[in-house]
Amino acid sequence: GAPRYAVLAAELSRTEVAYVQDLERLVEYADSASAQIDDSEVDFDAIFGNIRAILALHRTFSKRIQYLAAMPLSLQLFGAAYDGLLPMFDVYSRFCASRECSQRAFARAVPVLKLLDSELDAEFDIPSLLIRPVQRLAQYPLLFQSIVDAMCEQCATMAPADQAEHVHVVKAAYAAVDHSKHLLTRANETTREAVNETQQAQFAARLADAADLQGLGRLLTSGPVSAQAGREFEDMEAYLFESTLVVCSASSTQGSRAARIRRTISSLHVTIKSPRRRDERRRSGSSVASSTLHSPVLGGCSPESGFQLPNIDAGCALSLNSQANPLSSPANTPLNSPLSNTPLSCSTVNNLLASGTNPLASHSSLSTLRERPLVKFATLDTETDAALARLTVRERVPTSAISQVSQLSEVDGSLRLNIQAMLNDGSDAMLVFRRLSREAAGVWTRMLQRAVPLVPVEESVARANDNYCLLVNPRFAPLVLGRKIQ
Repeated sequence: GAPRYAVLAAELSRTEVAYVQDLERLVEYADSASAQIDDSEVDFDAIFGNIRAILALHRTFSKRIQYLAAMPLSLQLFGAAYDGLLPMFDVYSRFCASRECSQRAFARAVPVLKLLDSELDAEFDIPSLLIRPVQRLAQYPLLFQSIVDAMCEQCATMAPADQAEHVHVVKAAYAAVDHSKHLLTRANETTREAVNETQQAQFAARLADAADLQGLGRLLTSGPVSAQAGREFEDMEAYLFESTLVVCSASSTQGSRAARIRRTISSLHVTIKSPRRRDERRRSGSSVASSTLHSPVLGGCSPESGFQLPNIDAGCALSLNSQANPLSSPANTPLNSPLSNTPLSCSTVNNLLASGTNPLASHSSLSTLRERPLVKFATLDTETDAALARLTVRERVPTSAISQVSQLSEVDGSLRLNIQAMLNDGSDAMLVFRRLSREAAGVWTRMLQRAVPLVPVEESVARANDNYCLLVNPRFAPLVLGRKIQ
């Protein structure tokens, strides 16, 4: 039969032709629908975006792929398929970034589109065609990498002289892999920035105190976390900005009845240990927080750890050296006061419980709480924005004060992030995020490395935990590790 590299090259050509045909069907449907429906009823620009520009690009790109796939091995320079076209692939960044808007517009238009006379089903066929560009962009690195592997296998069977003649072919295939990865990364970053802008607007609208918006910078990532408050973990929301890490609680989050009583009669704080002065830490001989374990660094958290491809079936996953500023305002300090200025005493609570009275029913500290489910937001929507719970800042830590970040596995297979900071007043703050998925922990770690110059450190004391890594801010390395980081 044909060599494996030839089979894979033919598969690349065949799927590229099928992709162009799908784009043509989608554009024909958009033209037909826009001719039958008034633009005031359906927002075609929002639904289909720049799909015509993507089709125009791939009509050229497909011809190049078909030509190269038909050539003998010595002439299959797949990297040349991108020559002069790389800037045009920016159309994918715009298309991917507008996916949320497209989905909302399409959902509103489905009742009208279902009335059209078309061979394509508006409810099933059109969504599958609209996701095709996202899926195809994620497939290119895998397709080109498989061709590279097959070429290397074929070259391994050749004589040394013949291998030297085919080195440029393998290099060209590697160039195609690099180009496709770069384009996918750029589309991911553009999409992430668009989502972050929307979430930052949502964050500003939900904050109970507008003063907490000062000096945050651009939002890098956010998400729900299980953060430690006192002796318990609570569901909160964390927002990582360029200059500040903010942990908030939603007004709708109340927890169990017993937990509400405990939170009413006790102080709430996100840090898991009392502040210690740096000189006390030196006297104790402890250079790292007591909850931080020493283990080899997890390579996957390093910026040089390589590229991770998304699931092609689900499409593209649309998954500083600066001086520390003092936290002078009350809004910037950890919340160490009770929920109410007049907390219930333990004896009062016991008496009320014994009498069958709900001690929380008339307690003024809970008057602002609402029995409302927390809505996970991804895009700015007026109706959704009005329904979201208000946010109260529980902890606010400057990113320039973050000294180290450690990641380790939990018993249930989830991951934990320990984020330690050294504040200007000499105290320590530790934020603990639990029950993170591997993907979420990876995103948080990468974004923290963007905000803070964290360097992976390999500890000499190894532990049986393959998912452990320790990242240290070089500025605090003498205090954390007892030595400087080169």
